[in-house]
Amino acid sequence: MLLFSLLIPSSFIVLAAALPGADSHSANGSSRASLNPPDSATTKPPDAPPVAEPKPVVDIYHGTKVVDNYRWLEDGSSPATQK
Repeated sequence: MLLFSLLIPSSFIVLAAALPGADSHSANGSSRASLNPPDSATTKPPDAPPVAEPKPVVDIYHGTKVVDNYRWLEDGSSPATQK
């Protein structure tokens, strides 16, 4: 162990002490306050994404039918896409 600690430059030790959150206690007295999960009573679940209606378009490539249900979403200027 002594050999390992001799190989670590002292600049690493100084940098580690200067990192944010490296202080021994936070404002509420806990040493790991930033790692605690948020209180579930104050957090809101994320909104669900909008449902996209499938509008199938069939292309034939070399005799193989390829169905694209959401080709209409490729038009970024369409009002339906901007919803």
